[in-house]
Amino acid sequence: MIATVRTGDDLQSVIDHAPDAGGIILLQEGDHVLTQTLRLRSGIVLRGKDRVSSRLVILQRAPKPARAYAEVPDDWTVGVLFQKIAHAGLEHLTVIYDPSLPVPVAPALGPATYVDDAGGRDNLHVISVAFAGAQDCWLTQCFITNAGSHPLMISDSRHLTVRNLGINGTHNRGPGSGQVGLFRSEHVLFDQVTLRDINNCVIHTDLIAQPCRYNVITDSRFEVDLRLHGAGTRDNLIERTAIAVPPWLERTPLSPGNAKAHEPPPGAGNLLFLCTVTRDFASGQRAFSMADNPNLIYQVLQRHAREREPSVEIFAPAQALGSLRLGP
Repeated sequence: MIATVRTGDDLQSVIDHAPDAGGIILLQEGDHVLTQTLRLRSGIVLRGKDRVSSRLVILQRAPKPARAYAEVPDDWTVGVLFQKIAHAGLEHLTVIYDPSLPVPVAPALGPATYVDDAGGRDNLHVISVAFAGAQDCWLTQCFITNAGSHPLMISDSRHLTVRNLGINGTHNRGPGSGQVGLFRSEHVLFDQVTLRDINNCVIHTDLIAQPCRYNVITDSRFEVDLRLHGAGTRDNLIERTAIAVPPWLERTPLSPGNAKAHEPPPGAGNLLFLCTVTRDFASGQRAFSMADNPNLIYQVLQRHAREREPSVEIFAPAQALGSLRLGP
């Protein structure tokens, strides 16, 4: 351990003056306030006392960027940023956006809550945590609570671990806001991740030459819809995961592209194993589930799905496999 930081200390200065070899910086319990982007360095690990009592409190304000659909941090204001670094992590803490604000309107109140700038507050468009060009980094045993916009954005990164993470709530849920996003990245592990009360989760790439592949989502629960976009989004695995869209969210739980938004479907090899993908309709209508036969491996369609059509097809028998995942 190279430093202990108390509330009120200049955390960025501690990071900047840490030894070149890096090390663990312990955040004591309390609120560690961020008024500008906290930039991690290679080798630096921020570790809270525990993920409830040690909090990074983001107080930044920003309008929605002109290139709102760009996920790279150069276009957005970011709370905690891993940019072109390696072997750095966040552990055992909460990242929360300005807790003095009214809590975000509950999405269970209906489609009208999926908007930006609720209550006339148009300057909360801040990403809580972003990885951009990062390698061998991690985010473990943390909460991301009531984000300004995107709780978590990962772009152009390799070999990341996101484990035991709870994401709950965002102030902005309009188009292009409030997402967990994975873009043009490889070998990213989502393990024991829970998503609720945000807009959606998207795995996306624009170009086949910059694929989004070899990523794994396992032992997780998404109470939002999952979207796979672009032919370069391929060879990803979703295993032992529930995608459970609640009855008030009028969306298909798993989308291979979006024809109305001109988002192309994904490429081949996006597999599901031991998953439940469910959609509950309003009272009196039938719920449906897909990808839930433990004897089968499923593949996400490589074309746009029709209304109420399953978004997966049978890929192969499971042959009593315990897991399709390779490695630890």
